[in-house]
This record gives sequence, structure tokens and C-alpha cells, in this order.
Amino acid sequence: MPGGRSGSRLVRFCLVGVANTAVHYAVYIALWFVVPYLVAHLVAASVAISVSYLLNCYYTFRVPPTLLKFLLYPLSNLTNLALSAAAVYTLVEYARVDSRIATFAGGVVAVPATFFVSRLVLTRTSLVVGRSGSGRQASKEPSSAARRSRSSGYSC
Repeated sequence: MPGGRSGSRLVRFCLVGVANTAVHYAVYIALWFVVPYLVAHLVAASVAISVSYLLNCYYTFRVPPTLLKFLLYPLSNLTNLALSAAAVYTLVEYARVDSRIATFAGGVVAVPATFFVSRLVLTRTSLVVGRSGSGRQASKEPSSAARRSRSSGYSC
């Protein structure tokens, strides 16, 4: 059932988001002691985006990571990074919220669009690279089932 599949993906996406928030916050706090809070936020977000890419490939959408998707995935999160950074800055500078707390709110601001953009990049790369008009997929990779049956390595 399509709705059920999308619903279970959304649940997995949220679980990845919780893990990703922990990664982001751990990196942020570690860096917070040695660099300005915005630098700490941007570096932590970059690390978190990379972790999110891998978790969303293997766990959420169950697609193999590829170089093209890896290169596109962070680009898909730039809007979210900008939204979260703007929220963190606004909360710290204007609302006087502690910068260690503001980073959580910044993440919440960015979450809604992230699922849809991530799904587009990871499952419909042909749309992202502009090849949707031909009706063909961007790559001629074998299906995930075919790859798993031939692979003796890690499978999802």
C-alpha cells in the first residue's frame, strides 16, 4: 500500500532525525567550547548532514548510496541549514535564548521540508538532475533487489 510505505518511511525518517539531532548536538557542544556558536552550529550541521545521508540511504529509503546522491544530498539541505542557522541566530541575538538551547529550535524549523527534499534526492535522482522528461531514470543501475542478490557484502 503506497500510503503505508510512505508512512513507515516517515517514521524511519523521524527516528533518523532523533539520532541525527544527537549527533548534531554532541558535535555542537564539543565545538562550542572552542569556536563561536555559529561556527559550531555550521560544522555540527555539516557532520549531521553526512550522517543523515548514510542513515537515510540504508535505513529510511533503503537505497544504495551513490556518489551522485552523496553530492546532491548536502545541496538539498542547504535551505534547511540556512533556515536553522537563521533561527539559531535570531533566538540567540534577539530573543536572548542560550545558544546551547537555540540549536534545537533551529533544527525543528528545518525538519518539515527535509523529508520531502531527502526523498526526492534519494529516490528520484533523475528528477533532480533534469532527466525526468525522457521517462528514463538518471542511471542504469540494477534494481536494489538485483544488487542485493549479487552482493556478498552489506545489504540493507
